This record gives sequence, structure tokens and C-alpha cells, in this order.
Amino acid sequence: MNQIKSGLSAAVYQNILKLILCRELPGGALIKERQLALKLDVSRPPVREAINQLEAQGLLSRSAGQLQVVNIGVNEFMEILNVRALLEIESVRLACGRVDSELIQLWRNMITELLASSSNTAEQHWNVDDAIHNGIAMSSGNKLLAQMLLNLRMRTRMFDHSQLPKRLQPGCTEHLTILDAIEANQPEEAAQAMQLHINAAKQSILNYLQGI
Repeated sequence: MNQIKSGLSAAVYQNILKLILCRELPGGALIKERQLALKLDVSRPPVREAINQLEAQGLLSRSAGQLQVVNIGVNEFMEILNVRALLEIESVRLACGRVDSELIQLWRNMITELLASSSNTAEQHWNVDDAIHNGIAMSSGNKLLAQMLLNLRMRTRMFDHSQLPKRLQPGCTEHLTILDAIEANQPEEAAQAMQLHINAAKQSILNYLQGI
């Protein structure tokens, strides 16, 4: 996969990615190079380079000659969670003994601040979730595993989360259990906590969709 090298193209890539992940460009939205260049106030070449990168990552697709944001449906979303479970369980095992205690404390502080806020947004929740899960993956020492998880998590965020139940309190509690096991250098306990965390998320989604 070709990586963006220039600073401007990298910045444009991040801006377009943010539009996709916050669903300002939702699944099915048409991607038009000229409109994006005008919106971001840049020339078209860096937009083209960023679009090519997003397409290579599978976040954009072509249909009938048109480029659009990939639409993640419920079935694909659940499949992504199944694959993430396998990879994240291994990732957290590998991360045990590798994560600095100061970083673990930083993640705990982020969770505490999130729970204490009376007006936290979905974006803030996602930022904390990304920091912890991506941080664990990066600490695993396996770059390919970390990159695969990063891509899967981006696809997770592309799903229409208005269809999902809120799991702020239980999700934060589960994260703290995972962090405790990592800090204690208990890989099997950490793996079990991660599996319970993802299984709980999957079950809450199934219950919600089934009207339970």
C-alpha cells in the first residue's frame, strides 16, 4: 500500500478521514475531488493523493464510475467486531509488560474525565476508546497487527452509530479492568478482559437490534 509522503497530502488525508469518521461524509456519500479541494481550501493534487490512499485502505470504493464512501452495514459491522476480537485479544497479550505505567495512568485519567463530564460527546468517547485500543495495539510490538487493527477500527467508526446503544459506563469499567491486567503484567487475564469487553459490546448491539 502506498503511503502519503508530503506534509500537505498527509494533512489533507487526515482532514478527509475525519470527515468520514465523524460521518459528515457518511456511507454512500459521493467523493468529488473538486468539491473537497474547495472545502479544504487546497489544490486538487493533494486531495487526489489522499483519495487514492483512502481507496487503497478500503474506505472508499468505486461503483458505476463514481467514487463513494464505503457503507458499513450491520452484518459487516458484526463481522468486523469478530475479527477485532481475535486480533485485540492477541494484541493485549503482547502488550503486557510493554506499556509504560505513565501511559496506563494517562488512559485511566482520560476515562475518569470522560465519566465525570456531564456533557461528553460521542466524539470524546471515541477519542478515549481510540487512545486505549490503538495504544495497546501499538504497544504489542507487532506493527502489522497494529496496522490491521487501526484499519478495522476506522471501519468500525464508519458504521452509523445512531443504531447502537450507549455503553459509556460499562465500556469504561471494562477498559479499567483491561488496564489493571496490563499493569499487573497478566497477559491471560488481560486477554480475557478484552474478550469480555468486545463480547459485551456485540451482545448489547444484538439486544438493541432485536428490541430486547
